[in-house]
Amino acid sequence: MLEKQKAELADRDIIVFSDTSPTANGTLRKQLNPKGFEVVLVGKDGGMKLRETTPLNTEVLLSTIDKMPMRQAKLNE
Repeated sequence: MLEKQKAELADRDIIVFSDTSPTANGTLRKQLNPKGFEVVLVGKDGGMKLRETTPLNTEVLLSTIDKMPMRQAKLNE
């Protein structure tokens, strides 16, 4: 789903990280401590903006981002 929205994600400065190796116990896994599949949206301020345990429709993700103050400010430039 994300591949199909590459341009929209790039426009919003989205970086996608994938952690498919639970045994590696990487930094993100230690910080987020997921209990299974999760989608986590972290804002530019480092705060967690969204955390879902099911796949997220890209329209919902983009809509969530578009409502954020930093995105609104960019759109109003």
